[in-house]
Parts: sequence; structure tokens; C-alpha cells
Amino acid sequence: MSEKTTSSFIVNDLSPYSPIDTVDTTTYDWKLRVRVQSFWKSMSREKQEFWGVNMLLIDDSNGRLHAFANSKYCGDLLKEIKEGEIYVISNFKVKDYLGDEKYRAVRSKKHIFFTPHTLFKKATDVGLPIELYAFDLFHYDALEKLADDNRSSVHVTFFDQFGELAEKDFRNADCRNLYVIICCAKVGRYEGLAHLSNYPATRVYINPKHYCMNELKRRCISEKKNEAVMVEIQEEEEVVVQMPRKILKVKDIKSLPKDFGEDSIFCEVTVKRITDNKSWYFRKCTGCDLELELEHGKFICSRPNGCGRIIPYPEKRFRLCTLCSDETGSVAIIFPDHEITKLIDKTVIDLHADCSDEAEEEKFPEVLKVFLKQKYTINLSINQENVEKGSTVFHAKEILQAQEKGDSFDPNSATVVEIGDISLVNESGTEQNASETPNTEKSTNMKTRPRNISESLAFNPTDASVSPLVKKIKLEKQFKTMASNHYTAVENLKPGVDQYKIKVRVIRLWRGATKSGEEFKSFNVIVIDQKGHRIHGFVPTKCADEFQFIVYVGRVYSIKNFDVQIYKQTEKFRVLRNATQLVFNQDTIIQQLADDGVTIPANAFDFYDHSQLEELSKQTTYLADVVGIIKDYDNIRDLTNRHGQSQRQAKFYITDGNSNISVTFWDNFGQNFDKLMKSGLEKPVIIIISGCRVGKWNGEIDISNNTATTVYLNYKHHSVVTLRKLLTNPEFAKKALGKPKVKSMAMATVKELENLGKDDIEGFFMAHVKITKIDETFSWFYNACTSCDMEVTVGNPCPICEACNRYVPYPQKKFKIHVVAEDQTGQMPVVLGDREVRAITGRRASDFADQIFSVQAFPGCVLGITDKEYSIVIHIREANVLNKFKYYWATNICRGFVKLPAEANEGASSSRAPTSQAAESTDNDQGISTVDLKSSLTD
Repeated sequence: MSEKTTSSFIVNDLSPYSPIDTVDTTTYDWKLRVRVQSFWKSMSREKQEFWGVNMLLIDDSNGRLHAFANSKYCGDLLKEIKEGEIYVISNFKVKDYLGDEKYRAVRSKKHIFFTPHTLFKKATDVGLPIELYAFDLFHYDALEKLADDNRSSVHVTFFDQFGELAEKDFRNADCRNLYVIICCAKVGRYEGLAHLSNYPATRVYINPKHYCMNELKRRCISEKKNEAVMVEIQEEEEVVVQMPRKILKVKDIKSLPKDFGEDSIFCEVTVKRITDNKSWYFRKCTGCDLELELEHGKFICSRPNGCGRIIPYPEKRFRLCTLCSDETGSVAIIFPDHEITKLIDKTVIDLHADCSDEAEEEKFPEVLKVFLKQKYTINLSINQENVEKGSTVFHAKEILQAQEKGDSFDPNSATVVEIGDISLVNESGTEQNASETPNTEKSTNMKTRPRNISESLAFNPTDASVSPLVKKIKLEKQFKTMASNHYTAVENLKPGVDQYKIKVRVIRLWRGATKSGEEFKSFNVIVIDQKGHRIHGFVPTKCADEFQFIVYVGRVYSIKNFDVQIYKQTEKFRVLRNATQLVFNQDTIIQQLADDGVTIPANAFDFYDHSQLEELSKQTTYLADVVGIIKDYDNIRDLTNRHGQSQRQAKFYITDGNSNISVTFWDNFGQNFDKLMKSGLEKPVIIIISGCRVGKWNGEIDISNNTATTVYLNYKHHSVVTLRKLLTNPEFAKKALGKPKVKSMAMATVKELENLGKDDIEGFFMAHVKITKIDETFSWFYNACTSCDMEVTVGNPCPICEACNRYVPYPQKKFKIHVVAEDQTGQMPVVLGDREVRAITGRRASDFADQIFSVQAFPGCVLGITDKEYSIVIHIREANVLNKFKYYWATNICRGFVKLPAEANEGASSSRAPTSQAAESTDNDQGISTVDLKSSLTD
């Protein structure tokens, strides 16, 4: 391919147009130069009413965005706009998608909305070249995993007039050499297989001049089909039912045979001493229950088989290492958290709440010495280490006071609560369902039921709420009592078994709703057991009417006769990361139990660190729990969506002291939140958002509400206490709640850039330099993801974008050149991104695809940029200042020396000018960013 450069393509002035990737909703003075890749009408499906005009726009950075013009003022556009032509657009609005729009043409969270004032002018194809089309191609395995050794097939069906036109085009083409790109296809299923069909935005390109065509043809020639097929067979796991066993002596426990087939035994021992007073508690991962490791000041789940997450506010759990004995010997037994909590009526958080500082928190609590010299009947867990390797360290599953298990009746023994099973059919009540109150509360969403005057009550000093009926019963023999009152732990529930009985607290309750806001009769609950394990339960419509008058948030229940089902892969927005859920039915039996307020936790959250919300924004399977300090909240706002419907929006930011996260609550949920914020809460307000949806809007993380979302303001939780303590530190409060300084644009020399301070981080500086040489030790291009522009990695069956977590079968070649620039004060290495190189060469990296495969030499047009003068805008990163990192990233460039616009210098001290915008492209993680000086320097 000839490397002759058209002079009109060379940019001799800084680009006045913004890249599509940088536009956002905060400004209306954007100016774009785009090509209309496709153009189609929007019609209502039922009445076939004309709504407006849609366009798929592409700019010189290969960014794409959807644009919409309402039918009220798009008549002229229908006459003027043609596919493939280039236009300059200004005076338009940038809007966020509301979240319910389907079949979007581009994987973006925003779109352009034309107004009556929008200027849409045809432009000549002169300047920085714009591609004829750009595609975000998916590998077939991303549509359906069809095994065929790196090649797959997918069915395609085109309907009606679109199908007729496609058939005509196929008939006129060379069928022996037919390659197509289907853009904006609708992906569905037909007879269980992935299936493509047409949509109004769909376009078919036959043998297009696109860089992926050469790669596809080359692959078709070289690849051979592999016929091997792998069949995966899953074995059904056998369910083992535990039965009471006799008490063993320590001597017998130490000599268990290697073929011992049981997973637990009972022993009766006395606690002689506590062997490790320093490790009396540990921090638990809320995602997978493993112990956390402290790395670089953060608690990370880095153990084998762990989830790898940062846990910002980990739960603390007891773990007491004891030496226990009977008359035949001694063994080491580790007492678990839930049993210690049951015996002392306190949690680790309770003990730490009384401590004055962190040093005191590490001291061994006196209350734990209560176990010394006590005799207990203990259910020990038996594992492979115990029977095969002779380990004498055992974990306790259940701990019982031995003296409470006599054969005779003790009149001084504690009363035991017992209530007959309550059938769903026979139960009735007059209470209102807890779910009728919106899922927003000042401190908790637990509710109490007004008691009936005729109801008999028993005194319970630990429970101020309504107590169930109490009667004394004679204690039977030890294992009969344990067997009849045995509850299965939530973590041990398995599908296919319907004889479970669980003791749990209801901590959430909500109903799903239609898009119009109408609630379903069926509803959902989250329950938690004494070990702190949670599980989701679903109450279908057929038994919802009876069940809603029995189950209330905050109360403890015994529940049996329910189904345990595996989630379907298609089920989205799950509150918990469990593989199973409970499904209740008309045979389900419940009974309310007495609540001591300690044995079963009042609530539980699985908090995500703010720095790891990015990964959650790329999926729709799970919701998340987030905690933070509210900042910048004012009032709820009214807006009109693109369908002309009125909506309400409560928008604000939360912070953990390190980053700010956008939060948006919609409509009724937002209204209820607004009322709570105006109810005289302690300021600043600390919020827990449980079951929230994490997305991305305008390029930043945004949290929004879901039907399962519950909000807790200034809640009594250790995470809130921690943040409140941090706010007493003036430096933390200033960092968390302070307003960011407005960055400025300034002229700077190379020497001045090397001596910038902390206040200059994320600032933009213009330098007049000469590019003296190109560093050829670095490659002149990289393979970019067609969706996010991040560099892809080599994978099987094709390159993989780790940022998007998807296959990229045909990544785009993009420039990334390392150069040395100098002025009279010194030299500096600068990275020029794709847009910058194209601006000064007029060529695309994909133009040299054949050269890439043949030889890695730099193209002549790239080598020709040296020994010339340029005006470069440099983006100063944190590493440049704090780590003295001497590589700099250019965000704009032109040949020759240009000055900052005169209006930018008005009112600026020295050579700096205030900047109202500092927009970056999606290349920023590659070390490449871009800023539109025109929009940046206007207020």
C-alpha cells in the first residue's frame, strides 16, 4: 500500500472537535465531526406511529454513538441526511439511557438527543479521515459455545422486506467468495440455539473493505476443522443424613481408623486452657467465608479458592483455640464463632464497641475466660487430616453444657420455648405486610406488630418485643432432644431434599414490580442463620396471600417443608452470590421463635470496595452492597425521559475517603429517600445501600435502585461506626467531603513539567516542542478492543479483552508511538495515541496491516514526523508528580506553535487559564488521553 500522504489530511491546528467518547451530560457546547454509518426510522410496534429518526455516528477516533431526533422536528433531517456522509453537529443534548431501553445499537450508556436548536451541517471529507464504518464484532462463542475448534456457526434469519433485499444482494454477489458483516443484529434463541435476526438498526455489509476481512480470509484458508467432541457428564451428589451418635472418649477419638466413614462424633470434655490468646478472632470474607489477609493496608481474600476481593469492612468472628481433656487424654478443639456467641451472648463487634482504641481491641477479653474449667458435650467435625494423618486438632460444630443433659427433671432449669407448627392455611392475621412500606429506613427496616390485648405474655428480659407463648417441658435424654430440635445450617442445604428444617431471621422482604410500577403478589425474602449465612427465599403467588401475614422483617422463625432450587443461568440481579434459593409452597410450615437478639445476627451485608465496583458494572447477574458517606445531595429533581414520560431523580455522590461514586435513585424510591434525608438526620449521613444495581453512566460508575434495594441511613453497623470515627480526623474529613479544585490549562516548558507539584495532578499543559526521534524499542501499534479501546491479550480461541470480559475476534490496530520531544530547557519522552498520530500523519494503523504481518519496521509516514515543531497538550498523571515518572501522555497535537485562545487567559494568574472541562477518551488506561481544547477553554 502506498504511503503517499495527502497534505489536506495533515492537521496544522489543534482539533476543534471533541471525540465522541468524551461527550457527557454536563455540557451542551460539544461540537462533533462525524460520519452517519446507518440511519433508520423509529416506529411503535403496535400502531406503527412514527416516533423519530435514529442514527449511528462514527468519528475520527473510531468512536460510535447513537443519536435520536424526535418526530416533532426531524422532518428536515429525513430529507438531508444520507448514510455514509460526513456532518458537523453542535448544540445537542447528551442523555443517559434510562436502563430499560432494549436493543441498543452501541454498547454505550449515553446517546445524543437532537433539539430544535441542533445544527447539523454537511462537511467535506477533508481533515482527519473518518472510517466508512466501524464494528464491535463478537466471537461466536460469545453468542453460543458451539464446539468446533476455534470456528463456530450461527443461524441467521432475515425477515420481510429486509430479507428480500438481503437475498437480492447475495444473489448479485460472488457466492464462491462471500463474506459478510452483520451490524446491530438482534441475538436470540431458536430451538435452543443462538440465532441472529434483523432489527430496524441492522445493516448487512457484503465483502466490505474492512481490516477484519483479510484476517477472516486468511483464517478460513489456514484453519482445519477439528471433529473432536467432548461430552461432560455430571454425577448426582449423594445426600448424607446425620444421625445422633454415642459419646466417645478422647483416647478413642485419637485412634479413629482410616476408613472411618462418619463426619462428626460426640465427646464430653473439660476446657483446660486457651492455647492462643492473641488470635481469639479473625476477619472473615463476606463473599466466601475464608479468612482475610492484610495486604498493603487492605483486607483481601487472597487464600486458595478465595474470591480475590478487597473487603472494606470485614466481619469479625470468634475463633478460640482450646485444650480439652477427659480422663483418657487431651485434644485441641477450636470453638467456632456461632457457638461462642450463643454461650456468651456477645459478638466480637459487641466486645470491640466497649474498647477505647484499636490497641485495646487486640487484648484478650476477660469474658472469654468463662470457658475455662467448664465441662461441655461437643459435636466434633472429623476431616481427612484427623483420620488419615492423625491430626489431633478438631473443629467443634456444636457445644452444649454437659450438666444440662441429665435424665431427671430439674425444676430450676431454664424454660424452653415450644410452639406448635403453624399451617399456612389455618393462620390468619390483621397486620399489614412489611413490604408495603418502601425499602428505605432511617436506621432499619424492621417492624414490630401491635399486640392483641387478650394475648397472654411471658416476661423475657432480653426481648422487649412481642413474645410467643411459653410452656415448660421436661427435658428428655440428650440425643433425643438434640435430634428433635436439630436445625440444618443454611450452607448445608442441597437441592432435591425437602426434609430440611432451618432456624433463621428474616432480614429483607420485597416484591418485584412491572415496568409501570405495579407490584406482584409473589414476594421475596432474605433470611440469615446463626452462622451468618444468608439465602434468598421466594414466595410464589399461590401462597403469598397467607404467607404475608406470617413473615415479618426482623423476626426469628423455624421453617420446614420447602424446596431448595438451583438458580437458572438467565436469572438476573440476584441479591446474594449463592447457587441456590428457597422456594416456599402451600405445605411450608413456620413457627415464630423467641429471639435473644444475639444468637442470630440482626443483619448482614457483603460490601464491595469502591475500587472494585468497575467489575460489577459489566454484569447484570448480581446486585451489590455498598457503604459510604453522602456528599453533594440537594433535592430530588424532575425530568422527562425520551418517551416524554415524567420521572423523578435523587442524585448524589458517596465517598469512602478515596473515591467518589455516583448514586441515582429513581421515582418513588427516590422520593422516599428524599423525605428521609430531610428528616433531621445526623450529618454527614452515612448510607448503606443493600442490593443495589451497579452500572456505568457517562464513563463513571453509577449506583441505582432495584426492586430488591434497601437503604439504611446512619445504621447501627460496625462499618458505619468506622466511617464515623474516621470523620473525626480533620484530614480525612477534608479529603472525603472537600470540593475538588478546578484544574487549569497553562503553557509550560519541559523543565517546568518535571517540577510540577501535587496541585498540578490531572492538569493539562501545552508545550511547544520539536520531536527529535522515535523510540523504536516500543511497537508502533497495539491491538485494541472494538468496544472499550483497551489492549487485548492473546487467548483461545481468539484475543480476549480482560476489561470487557469478552472475546474480540477482530481487534482494531491502533497507533501508540513513543517519541522524544525537546525544547530549549530539555527533553522528555511522550506517548502519542492513535488520534494524535493520525492527526499529524493522516494515516490509519490498519492501512499497514500487511506490513504488520510481514515485518515490524515502522511505516514511513510515522518516521516522517521527526525534526518538526509541534504544539502538544500534556496530561499530568499522579505518577508523573509523586513517582517522578518521566513519560508523558499527549491528548492533543498539531504542527507548528499555536497559542492558547485569548479568552482562556482572561482572569488567569500567570499563564494559566481556568478549565471547565477536562474530558478523556477511553484510551486513558493505555496511557493515552484526549482533551478538546475548544470545549475545555470555554465556560
